[in-house]
Amino acid sequence: MSGGRSLPVAVPGPLARGTLGRQLLVRVVVVVTLLAVALSTVATLVTRHLLVDRIDEQLTAATARQQHGHPGGPGGIPGGIALPGQPIGTVVIVQVPDGSTTGAVLEEDGSTGPGTRPIGDDAMERALAAADPDRHVTADLGSLGSYRLATRDDGDGRVVVALPLDEVNATLRLMVGVQALVTVVAIGAALVVTRTLVTRSLRPLHRLARISRDVAETPLHTGVVELGRVGSPEAAPGVGSEVAELSQTMNAMLDHVESALAAREASESQVRTFVADASHELRNPLAAIRGYAELTRRDRDELPEGTALALTRIDAEAARMSSLVEDMLLLARLDAGTAEGRAPELQLVEVDLCEVAVNAIRDARASGPDHQWRLHLPTESVWTLADPDRLHQVVVNLLANARVHTPPGTTVEVRVDPGLDEVRISVTDDGPGIDPDVVDHVFERFTRADAGRSRQRGSTGLGLAIVAAVVEAHHGRVGVTSEPGSTRFTIVLPAAP
Repeated sequence: MSGGRSLPVAVPGPLARGTLGRQLLVRVVVVVTLLAVALSTVATLVTRHLLVDRIDEQLTAATARQQHGHPGGPGGIPGGIALPGQPIGTVVIVQVPDGSTTGAVLEEDGSTGPGTRPIGDDAMERALAAADPDRHVTADLGSLGSYRLATRDDGDGRVVVALPLDEVNATLRLMVGVQALVTVVAIGAALVVTRTLVTRSLRPLHRLARISRDVAETPLHTGVVELGRVGSPEAAPGVGSEVAELSQTMNAMLDHVESALAAREASESQVRTFVADASHELRNPLAAIRGYAELTRRDRDELPEGTALALTRIDAEAARMSSLVEDMLLLARLDAGTAEGRAPELQLVEVDLCEVAVNAIRDARASGPDHQWRLHLPTESVWTLADPDRLHQVVVNLLANARVHTPPGTTVEVRVDPGLDEVRISVTDDGPGIDPDVVDHVFERFTRADAGRSRQRGSTGLGLAIVAAVVEAHHGRVGVTSEPGSTRFTIVLPAAP
């Protein structure tokens, strides 16, 4: 059927998956996170560089003191190690030309002996392996920890002076912890602030989406409808002129749609009124024509053959035209009820579909003895709430359609199927089928499927349109499937409560 209802269109929330709001939120948070990590990294590296430079200055001074206190100078001690005046934790390693190595660490503020402690071979080996006479280096001295090393080579051997980096490392760890906490707080604040700003900024766009959804779900084919409007976004924070322009354009488009629908409805209303009035007015002259044609039957035997044949044709065409007028009047009434938002005038009672099918196929057998008529019914009655006369007309029209558009010998089956909430009645024939170009339009008015199905006599093209209109008035639906050798019309109606 044409003019079917649109499927509901779901509009996601402003921050739902895949929405612009979600993308903006994620991107802002990612950018803030990257910036925070980058700034923290740079700050940590700069701080470490400054702290290490300070240690290097202390290390230079410690090396000078060590050189001043070397054996032969003041403060010297056996083994070539001099630690007086050095910072606590200072390590001095002396390697003489014969290969012997001595090392000590200053553990407390003492000038000699009691303030020093020899270090193990592992620490000395690590220090000598990392030592570089050309520059200060950082090395892990095992159990002693991380140290900054300065090396001096001369004819008396190699001297390594090292200062601990414990305070530097502790300061950096504290700094990294604080930066991590600040980064987490910054990301959380960015998330909250960005979420609020994005939600407010995209509110007009979300309103546009809701209006678009409402328009998509509105059955525009039913006539004049009232469409919503997009509110003015100028007062919304963060909203630029593009959103305002889009809102104004959307409202203008909705105005045009409503105007077009109103004009179309007015035109269709005039057409419905004209069809209803014309059909009603044609009833009387057609009845008079048929009456006079009926009177001539008494004397047709006395009339010339040509005159008698003409009167017979007048009678037949008057009857056909009367049927057409009645069909048009029925459609006009159904359309008027739908257009005015009220139910068409139907006498709704509980109807047994099995009885309707039996009566309709009995009439079809009388009208089409050249066809094979079959009936398939369930064991129990199938009830629906309907107008019995209109429902009978629907089934009769479907059977007449099968009779008129299929050749003699075609098998036509009527089947009734019960259901919990819905009941079905179908009419199937094994004729040549409906032209694929026409099958989607068979329920439109004045549509004829002559290309694919034979036609033995004239058709108004309104039979299936009446079927669709009456079924829709009963809150049901009708459909058709067709291929060569099988054409099925199916009517679905609500089951009786």
